[in-house]
Amino acid sequence: MTKKVLERFPKDKADFRPRPYWNSPLQLLISLGLTEQKVRKGIEESQWDAEILPPLITHWEEAIHYCEEVRNATLAFAERLEEQQWGTPVQSPKGKQFTLMDFFFDLGEFEAYIRGQLIVYGRLAGGHIPEPYGD
Repeated sequence: MTKKVLERFPKDKADFRPRPYWNSPLQLLISLGLTEQKVRKGIEESQWDAEILPPLITHWEEAIHYCEEVRNATLAFAERLEEQQWGTPVQSPKGKQFTLMDFFFDLGEFEAYIRGQLIVYGRLAGGHIPEPYGD
């Protein structure tokens, strides 16, 4: 579903902002990839690196490619997990405790949130964006 939204988003509107102080669609997409990358790396490597910076991305296709690379790394990480590891507690730098299952569930919620924003932005920018749960 998210891939359909990204493919149909008007590429020339990646810097569109309904309000001057809102993030652009390009920034939202980079945020999705960066958040997933930071948390996965924190869990996988047991080190939380707040210094991970997003790559310099200026085009819509680059952002999609970046998010696909991050997602592929996350899926590879998930495939390496044994069943009993899904309940393993992990602690964030701020002291919040969660399990690996929580991470993947929250990741899906965050992606749905960003997808919703992109659907609204895309329609406001004049694109034909699919319905959230089917065309």
